[in-house]
Amino acid sequence: MLNIHVPGLTGLSAANDGKFPFLDTLMAIDGRTGVRGHGSPMPIWGDRYVASALEDAGFHGSELIVRGRLMALVEYIESIQQ
Repeated sequence: MLNIHVPGLTGLSAANDGKFPFLDTLMAIDGRTGVRGHGSPMPIWGDRYVASALEDAGFHGSELIVRGRLMALVEYIESIQQ
């Protein structure tokens, strides 16, 4: 159950004077900024992506895979802006 208001992802550009906050969005997803949801810190998706990528590419290769996955996610969020 949510105990705080969580803004929709389709209004990020509108809330930022019409410009999509790409870097802020990326940093929120990978855990570099403090975003709260569900009453606790947002899971650090970068760490979750690394765990799955490590199995396939090793430590150094997984970094590239994770960065690519995060960028693809942020680009998708950018594409759904209203």
